[in-house]
Amino acid sequence: MNIQKKGFTLVELIVVITILAILGTIAFLSFQGYSRQARDSVRISNYSNINTTLEVYEVRAGKYPKPENTDTISYAGVNIWQQGVIGERIQSLLRIAGDLNDTKFGSEISYSVTTSGKDYEIAGLFEGSELTQNVTNQTYASTDVIAYVGGSYNSKYLKTSTGGETHIISIPSLILNTRGVDQEIQVGVQSNNFVIGNKKTIPGSFIGGDFNSEEIVFTSRLLYQGTDCSPLNEMAYYNLEVGLKQSYGTGTFQTIEKYDQYQTGYIHPFYLEENALLLGKELRCSSNPIFLKSDEVLPLSCVNEDGTFEGFSSGDLISDSCLHTYEGDSDWIVENGSGNGGGNAVRNIPALGGNKTTSLIYNMVLNKTANLKFDYKLDFDYGEVTFYINGVKYEKWGYETGGITNGVGAYQTYTTSLLPPGQYEFKFEAYTKSPPNAYANLYIDNIVIDETCIDGGPTCGWTLGFEDGSTNPYDLFSFSGVSTTPWTRITDSSEGTYALKNPILGQNESTYLTYEKTLTQTGALNFDYKLSQSTAIVYFSINGATDDSWGYSKSYTGSTNYQSYTTSSLPPGTYQFQFQVRTLSYSNPYANFYLDNITITP
Repeated sequence: MNIQKKGFTLVELIVVITILAILGTIAFLSFQGYSRQARDSVRISNYSNINTTLEVYEVRAGKYPKPENTDTISYAGVNIWQQGVIGERIQSLLRIAGDLNDTKFGSEISYSVTTSGKDYEIAGLFEGSELTQNVTNQTYASTDVIAYVGGSYNSKYLKTSTGGETHIISIPSLILNTRGVDQEIQVGVQSNNFVIGNKKTIPGSFIGGDFNSEEIVFTSRLLYQGTDCSPLNEMAYYNLEVGLKQSYGTGTFQTIEKYDQYQTGYIHPFYLEENALLLGKELRCSSNPIFLKSDEVLPLSCVNEDGTFEGFSSGDLISDSCLHTYEGDSDWIVENGSGNGGGNAVRNIPALGGNKTTSLIYNMVLNKTANLKFDYKLDFDYGEVTFYINGVKYEKWGYETGGITNGVGAYQTYTTSLLPPGQYEFKFEAYTKSPPNAYANLYIDNIVIDETCIDGGPTCGWTLGFEDGSTNPYDLFSFSGVSTTPWTRITDSSEGTYALKNPILGQNESTYLTYEKTLTQTGALNFDYKLSQSTAIVYFSINGATDDSWGYSKSYTGSTNYQSYTTSSLPPGTYQFQFQVRTLSYSNPYANFYLDNITITP
């Protein structure tokens, strides 16, 4: 009898060994993953314990304890914080038992305290065990670590005093990843030394390890400089916010949630007020009056480049400005001696020829009700200028529009109606018609907030006759349609000085003015009006029902003289009187509806 003995083939052995190797690798990686999670859990516990006990210590002692093995960080010759570690002395002061050194690397926890002793930060690391649970991605190496940063510091700005002045500078972290030497913070100079939480900017106490430390470029900025303990008016707070936006609105900081408020295209008044209150608290300036009334322009950025243009040099281009911008066929230039009174003004660089457009854009945030005013003059031939507020045509001057005569004579001053708080884009657009020799040279000066009318005033609002009064236009009327800003008050009146005119409308656009009134007795509404138009209609309605209309294809198509209108007798009740100005779908429409002297008679 023949007995045949069978064994494994070479291929089978290779397959088995490969499977065992894969299983072994999976087990090893999984074990490493669980080990990393366990070490991170210990770190989380240690960081939390240190933060809690430091707060308790500050309550008892009035300030945080100084670090051990310290380096001194200075600014303008003044020590602003000390950086060291949590060592045995501090651990004893905090009454924390056990080993606080890193569970894998044995490194001490970095610790910084401001010179005042009122703010601190600690920094360590995580191995990032929460980053993935997919075994195929668990390619752990000693370089896969991220920084932890925590503490009472606000991670935005630091206050110091030097030379009898208060300076506030943007500082993202009190932890630097270079250790062993004293260092100086310089504004306007790029640095990649700051440790940023949840990034691979490993703290200085770990710098000797085998780590792939990330370098995040940051430029500290001077946010405030003055003799007061912190900014005292809106102008200074806006400029501080601008500096914070410039510091944290770009680069790596765009991805960090705590800086989200600096990523938008403008500074929201909510964040301005929030940070003003925070500053007042953090900088121990409880006597600070927050948001004093200001008679200064409130720019979005650039302290020396306001709407007076006096901070510019003659010949400066708007394209090089950080406050103003331009768009279109030509730049704008600052000229000395061209301003109202002989100072600086800005004008467009003429782009000769037909169908050319250039716009000067000025951004501003109003935190209070106010009106804008500016000086202007225009030299043109087949040219026009349109003034926009937030993209809506507000006024127009030049060829066939009136408002300015041809030539570069004296400046005229234009003042908007009271504008509610909010973010604004004011645009001055100069453009030419089709003739090849057409041109439009617009000079602008003194774009400022009317200093007499912040938050209103006895002559900052209107009466129902549109003369000077103390009533805010928004308390008299509501404005809707293509423009939610008030209609323009102009010096063209049936009686007195002022009347009201609708904003400029394009093709197939409408604007509404609504007046609500409760009649306690029978009465009638009276008003004066006139209309110049081309393919446009004005509807007057009472509680949604059309009472009359004028304009295109109507019996009254327009006049240079005011007409009087009186409604029928109205019984007691609440009424909504509405004026709608509407252009039709024809080429080159326009509508100028003038309204004056609204009264109620028995």
